[in-house]
Amino acid sequence: MPWWGGRFALYLETAVGGAGSGDVDTSLETTVRQITYSSFDPGDQTYGRVVVGWQLPLNRGMFQFRYSGYKEDGGWELNGTGAASFIAGSDTQPLSLLPWWTIRMTEGQIVASRNSPTWNNLDGDDTIDPEEVVYAGVDQATTATAPSTLQQRARTYELMYQREFADKGPTDRWTGRWATGLRHFDLEGAVPMAAWLQLGDPGLFTEGALLRPILMNQETKGNGPTGMLELQYHFLRRRATAYAQGRAAFLLQQLSTDSGLAYTLTRYSIGADPVTVAFYPTPMQLVHDVDKTAWQVAAEIGLRFRILAGFDAMVEYHTESLQDVLLIPDRIIIPSTNQEAQFGTNAIYGTKDIDHDGWSVGLSFQF
Repeated sequence: MPWWGGRFALYLETAVGGAGSGDVDTSLETTVRQITYSSFDPGDQTYGRVVVGWQLPLNRGMFQFRYSGYKEDGGWELNGTGAASFIAGSDTQPLSLLPWWTIRMTEGQIVASRNSPTWNNLDGDDTIDPEEVVYAGVDQATTATAPSTLQQRARTYELMYQREFADKGPTDRWTGRWATGLRHFDLEGAVPMAAWLQLGDPGLFTEGALLRPILMNQETKGNGPTGMLELQYHFLRRRATAYAQGRAAFLLQQLSTDSGLAYTLTRYSIGADPVTVAFYPTPMQLVHDVDKTAWQVAAEIGLRFRILAGFDAMVEYHTESLQDVLLIPDRIIIPSTNQEAQFGTNAIYGTKDIDHDGWSVGLSFQF
């Protein structure tokens, strides 16, 4: 008998479901005096999995090709607040950052408003006390269009060898299996970011009309070893199985990010006496690449039900952490004046995780 067996031993498995994602911190510092606090919710995700395998004879295990993926399914949202340590129309600086504006960006729409703080010097000193900060009301409100989709996708391809253990016969209630192999990971999509894009008062920001929010287009690829361990509890004469599964992979990742063409506003001084101040758009493009090792870990619990011999149905809950798969700026350095515009825009970048959790149902068949 050949090592692959003398019969057709194909294994097929498929599962579909939905998942949610944890918020990504997209806060961005323009200067120590101008910071945007924001978070990005990737929204709902569609989950899918396909497994194709070949069962070896004499309990010698199984070779598998496993594909799983997440795809954007709507509901993404960016919420941000711009804070600054200056007051409208005053050279005196407050002791702490004060909120200036808010933005909410969803599928197809941007809603932003600015409420500039002013100073009412009640005690006559040169210190801005918290009770002396006055918000007269919204002085700028903007509604603009936004992309309907960010094209978010994450895909995993695995080639694995799997083997059972602790299975001594049909009376055993506790069994398990392990697997090891190689993983290829692929992610793409965009991460929206809000920011101050003009230095100092009057505080111009990515409100959606004059200055668009920054879309950091992501592309991440990774390769590395992966492994799986699963414990099983059989009941109802092995017609049903409860299981708990853990997966981990250690990948060498290549991350790249690109904002495309965007604009900041720089201050131009015209004339001498009097001086006229104007703001003009200055092109910028944030591009960066980095290689980085990172873990990807996942856990799954579920139930399998035998419908016929070799034909099973399953329901499962899964959670997964894709670590360091997003590359976005933590700080941008933009020009303030027309003389500085020639030096362009730079940024300091950091990596972020994506966490998924959700439910799925599936079927498997062993020929």
